[in-house]
Amino acid sequence: MLAPVWEAASEDPAHPLGSLLTLMVERIQAYEDRVYPPAEVSPARMLAYLMALRGLSQNALASATGLDQGNVSKLLSGKREFNLKTVGTLSAYFKVDPGLFI
Repeated sequence: MLAPVWEAASEDPAHPLGSLLTLMVERIQAYEDRVYPPAEVSPARMLAYLMALRGLSQNALASATGLDQGNVSKLLSGKREFNLKTVGTLSAYFKVDPGLFI
């Protein structure tokens, strides 16, 4: 949890500490990327992870996105590749970078 002064700086770009907060976030992110590089994860495992975070079943994901439940099952098992339309739908639904599914 951020201290009140940092919350104010993060919410107001004109806050005097706003640029310091931005710099700190950028430096911490660069450090974490260097020291703890992200592991390569298959699109199917990423989808399973995102579904688990939200507690979604295949049926629930299919209903929420308009994807066919059978296709969701095939995507999760690796029997079907992710196409551009599916990547767009899933990235929009989960609010993540489409590159996670490529």
